[in-house]
Amino acid sequence: MEDKILGILDSIINNISDDIISKDEREKITINVNKNNSISFTVFKNILLKITFQKVKMFVEIRKLDNINLEKILKQFEEVKYKENDIYIKIYINDIEDIKKLDYELKEIYKYLYLNEPADSFGCCSRYIECSNALKCINPDKKLAKGCQYKQNIESGKIFYGKNKNI
Repeated sequence: MEDKILGILDSIINNISDDIISKDEREKITINVNKNNSISFTVFKNILLKITFQKVKMFVEIRKLDNINLEKILKQFEEVKYKENDIYIKIYINDIEDIKKLDYELKEIYKYLYLNEPADSFGCCSRYIECSNALKCINPDKKLAKGCQYKQNIESGKIFYGKNKNI
């Protein structure tokens, strides 16, 4: 069962455009079996999806984000539970294949976690002249680029090197 769920999640996440998250930057989804017999799939140290198997019911909990359309989820699934201040939406499913109905939502959650995962701050990756000339960070590794201090200077208009030098 876990392998089938992993296959579904991998196919959803690997469908995210490379210009948003490159294939090299996608981290492996890990499986955690919890004390209450639920199985959590984690990405970036945050829960991406939690699937719980009970004798009678299975449910999926997904992170509630502003760009996830609750009306669409309510139409697709018979039983959906959430409260206004909840972080997660609980969706009862009849079959593991129902996870595929959450394709868009899972992609949005994955992108959100990727973009909001704290990055280690550092000075520069040594592409500072190329970045200065391009007026933007050119590092192809978006996760590494997120922590670049020189990128913050460029974005605030402080360019120390290259043809666009202004300081």
